Amino acid sequence: MLIAGDGLMALYGVRGGLREGCRSAVLGAASMMDRMDVLNRDLAIELSEPLRLGIGIHAGDAIVGTMGPPNAQNFSAIGDNVNVAARLESQSKVYDCALVISEAAAEAAELDMSDFPRHEAEVRGRGGMVAVFAVEDPRLIPGVAEMRGGAGADPRSGAPRPHDRPDQGPSPGAGADQRVGTGGSLE
Repeated sequence: MLIAGDGLMALYGVRGGLREGCRSAVLGAASMMDRMDVLNRDLAIELSEPLRLGIGIHAGDAIVGTMGPPNAQNFSAIGDNVNVAARLESQSKVYDCALVISEAAAEAAELDMSDFPRHEAEVRGRGGMVAVFAVEDPRLIPGVAEMRGGAGADPRSGAPRPHDRPDQGPSPGAGADQRVGTGGSLE
């Protein structure tokens, strides 16, 4: 994970392949929403309005590895698909939703996105449009509850599930298969 300002980039599927990486990215988005619900509940008295997340998920090849000067190296990714993921995150403001996921990532994850609006998004710095889905809450994507270990309490309750704790939850891998980039930021 790479943190820059109010944003972060998390890499999924570096070891496990495209399908698993895309599914893990969506699970990561759902876990971020759980934690944001808890944070908003804990800070409700101090905030004039709830904090919101913007998340972008895209899939594809990237250059992945340890980068930077010898005394400040980090594991990161660069390339067009990483830039697309970051641009999709910024599109969450345009579509007024928590998650913008590319059609390519949704298809790779084998998700049923028929309940969500499909858009052709213009991605700054890239020719052509990218097919995307605007999702108000990734926990509401059909099949996500089952991927998280089964349907349980209301997904908007904010109570972290035991398998979502940082010490037990899905984690980004490190390795040679460079397939998925995601981006997210706090509003």
